[in-house]
Amino acid sequence: MPLFTIESTFDLPVFRHASYDAPDLASACQLALQDDDWSQQRGSWDGSGATYITGAWAGRDTAYAAGATEYTVPLPFTAQLDQLAGLLAEAMAQDLAFSGFGCELPVWFAAWRERVRAVLPNLDHLARPDSADASGALT
Repeated sequence: MPLFTIESTFDLPVFRHASYDAPDLASACQLALQDDDWSQQRGSWDGSGATYITGAWAGRDTAYAAGATEYTVPLPFTAQLDQLAGLLAEAMAQDLAFSGFGCELPVWFAAWRERVRAVLPNLDHLARPDSADASGALT
């Protein structure tokens, strides 16, 4: 049976609490964004993301080793689909926001929106690792 080294990852949001002297809230927020002192940072474990695969190699303990055979991670095991789904959901939310103002959207956007609506139901199926066989091909 083949042996694989798999690199799995999850995103951990990092936050800090800092106080700023500023004339108003907007100025304080701007100061926080410009502040590069993260010495008091903490991880937000409750807000961590899902685990996904970021690398795959043939053999034991071969991650990033010279001469190791590196595999392309099958799409259902990567974070790319989640990121794409998030972008599409945001685009659809913006579409609803524009519609609420009675704005007329460009013709190309209306055509794109219909294609997105057709694809959205398939994203859940594609994003589930159990929908892929051992080679990564979708079943």
